[in-house]
Amino acid sequence: NAPVTLAQLQQIFTKANAADLTAIAANYTKYMAELNMNTCWNKAHFFAQVKGESGETLDISEDENFNYWYKRLNRFKAFRTAEGKKKAKELGRQTEANVNGLDDEGEKKVANYAYGPQSEKGVELGNTEEGDGWRFRGMGPLQLTGRTNYTAANVYTSKEGGDIVANSELLRTNPKISLLASMAFWKIYKIAHVANKQKDENVISVIVGADQELSGGKTAYGVKKEAFEKNTSIVFKVNECRYGDVVPEKDCNRYKIDVDTFTVTYEYKNLASK
Repeated sequence: NAPVTLAQLQQIFTKANAADLTAIAANYTKYMAELNMNTCWNKAHFFAQVKGESGETLDISEDENFNYWYKRLNRFKAFRTAEGKKKAKELGRQTEANVNGLDDEGEKKVANYAYGPQSEKGVELGNTEEGDGWRFRGMGPLQLTGRTNYTAANVYTSKEGGDIVANSELLRTNPKISLLASMAFWKIYKIAHVANKQKDENVISVIVGADQELSGGKTAYGVKKEAFEKNTSIVFKVNECRYGDVVPEKDCNRYKIDVDTFTVTYEYKNLASK
């Protein structure tokens, strides 16, 4: 339950703006109990994932890439039908090499076909309006995707002045709002209970998203694993975490059962007091 501090985040994001980190620390602390992210384990895993995606500078500007050679567009189900294959040839890059790649308008057309309300994936993502595929593409450190997920995250971001349904680009431009949306992602995908006492970062990475080849022969999973083992787990002292310690029943004042997550929270007496 200890608050996340600027000093802790500066050990992780060594090249990030201090004002951004101050706002992020405050937001994390404000919402961590409500989102079940208030353990050392959750803090360490969450910021390892963010560092793996955004680096030491906390660069949140990168969004989901739709600059595909047309033959690779079959990764999206919408482009696998007979009509979809024709659209792939029309909308995708014409060469395998990334030369004369798609501009923003070109990528927008691909996204709207792949994730639009007329597509099976678009329906799954809750996209209902023309343009939703691009508007609610994967953005933010943990790549929030789809109108349904943006709407769920907006419950929190709107409280902090960031309506990400009305202005989804905030996830690429506002670190405070973007990180809060990623905390909501943590809740949406029920990562909190998996993170506790979890020593293998790859378990978390699989839930967050597919592995990717990065520069220097590294993979996204490898970078996140290194961030956890050499950085965030040390900053948040997971080896000293008391999570899961058994406390005698006589020292328990009361307990609360959460029927949605099937968890029990115990409140204990202050053993140092009378």
